[in-house]
This record gives sequence, C-alpha cells and structure tokens, in this order.
Amino acid sequence: MHQRPSARHYLLLGGLAFAWGSAFLFVKLGLADLPLIMVTLARTAVAAGLLYAASRRQGHNLPSPFGNG
Repeated sequence: MHQRPSARHYLLLGGLAFAWGSAFLFVKLGLADLPLIMVTLARTAVAAGLLYAASRRQGHNLPSPFGNG
C-alpha cells in the first residue's frame, strides 16, 4: 500500500533540491577565482566530511588503515 507523502517528505525533497542546485552555483563562483583542481579538492573534502559525519552519527565505525595491531 502507498502512503501519502508527509510534510517531512516534502521538506526533505526541498532541501535536497536546494543542496543539489546550489552546488552548481558554488562551482560557478569558485571557478571564477580558483583553479579547477582546487574546486574539485574542496568539493571532495566537504563531501567526505559530510559522509564521515553521517556514518558516525548512525553508529558505524570506519576500518583503520593501519589494521588492528
């Protein structure tokens, strides 16, 4: 059975659309003053930080690159 979308679903969809659309604006503004590699590295670093924070908030631990011992 299908449920009707709640206001929370519409709010999340609006937030996703805003984040997606604003990324293009920030890239356009960034490329006006910075080299492409700097914009790419900054976007990657921000995305990695957000994914790391989200995974930690959900209780996941990332494996250590140095092993267990």
